[in-house]
Amino acid sequence: MKTSRTAVIVAFAAAGLFSGCQKWNERNVPIESPPATYSELETRAVQGTAAASPTPQTPTNPRKAYELYSKAVKDGDYEACWRLLSRGTQKMYDSAALSLRTRVLNAPGPVPADLDLLHAVGLTAKEVNQMDGKTLLAAMFRRENARNPQQFLYITRTEFDHEVESGDQARVYVRADGKLEPNPMRLVREGGIWHFDLTKPASDAARP
Repeated sequence: MKTSRTAVIVAFAAAGLFSGCQKWNERNVPIESPPATYSELETRAVQGTAAASPTPQTPTNPRKAYELYSKAVKDGDYEACWRLLSRGTQKMYDSAALSLRTRVLNAPGPVPADLDLLHAVGLTAKEVNQMDGKTLLAAMFRRENARNPQQFLYITRTEFDHEVESGDQARVYVRADGKLEPNPMRLVREGGIWHFDLTKPASDAARP
């Protein structure tokens, strides 16, 4: 059975790579319908404190990074997922969060997709300045896991096959249903630690 590249990317998106302030994957309950206006969003705002993340572990090689990320997705630990992303990927999410804040604060009316994301993470329009890349990632993960857990949790059903290193870049190949996934996962080494890099097109993943 051919596996969609999108299934792998969704688990990583950051997007999506690879998902949220609680262990949402333990409760595959659909999220309630998003509000229609910012005023309604505020009245339905979710109050609560983010669950504490476990002690960080160090991905000293590409395989370890893959194993830690797969476990983080399974456990619903978005803090760990964020730590395992490259600086460039984190900046990409920060930029997306900035764009979201700008739209919400300056748009004449609510954008349905923006309302959906704010609702998923439990922020009102007045609290949008609290939105950063990590919070955006958590909102996306939480929403995708609730809508399509089979696809979102795809990475947790894969197994490590082999890795190919080239300096500070690497590719990780995995198997799903006993078959090798043709598209590898791209990683970069930053400060001696391996991180997933989603800054380049999927077609470039085959070339470190």
